[in-house]
Amino acid sequence: MNAYRHIATMALLATLASVPSFAGTTARLEEVVAENSMEVQAQRAIPKDEDKKLGDIVRAVVARSKKGHYAFLVDKINRTASLYHDGTWVDDYAVALGENPIGDKVCRDDMRTPEGLYHIRAKKDGNSDFGYSFILDYPTSEDRREFRIAKMNHAVPDTIYDPGSSIAIHAWSNLHATTNGCIGLVEEDMLELMEVLDCQGNGTVGIVAYVPDDCTCIVYPWECADSTAQTKDTK
Repeated sequence: MNAYRHIATMALLATLASVPSFAGTTARLEEVVAENSMEVQAQRAIPKDEDKKLGDIVRAVVARSKKGHYAFLVDKINRTASLYHDGTWVDDYAVALGENPIGDKVCRDDMRTPEGLYHIRAKKDGNSDFGYSFILDYPTSEDRREFRIAKMNHAVPDTIYDPGSSIAIHAWSNLHATTNGCIGLVEEDMLELMEVLDCQGNGTVGIVAYVPDDCTCIVYPWECADSTAQTKDTK
């Protein structure tokens, strides 16, 4: 989380804390922010040449939402996810990730959450194996290509023959517990997302190691309000 966004998030938490309907979400986000103080420092260990790739994913998510759709972005290092609509940030959610949170998923059983641009291919209700869930189209052709390269470089165990599958965003009872690679949210938050995300236009999901500091495509509601106020002042 860059410095600006961190300040904005903390300001938002302080505001939401006084609103009863947001009390649960605020408490969960505060827990994750505190728990991740060490993980945020790990961002420095990620090569900065990754910034462009990650920035491209963030921009694609925001661009998709500008077409009147909802889109979802997962920030792995901060263990948070953001919902966007009409190019503007809507809300943040605390998430659980795979047991190995740093690094892109390469193969089955590596316990990592993949990174890339995905789409929801199936939406499941509470009676499914995952409970309330969105099944992602992992592995994509790019994921399969990266697996083949890793296999040729002997970076994958000889007993593993595929990049894995069944990656989902799903209900998860304990955000302090890791998943096998999926993205877990408390059921309350999943029910909220079930209202707006789907397998059609509202199904874009970006997963990044972190949001690059220079990624200026993200717009917050209060920035829109400030811009409107400044326009009125100049008239």
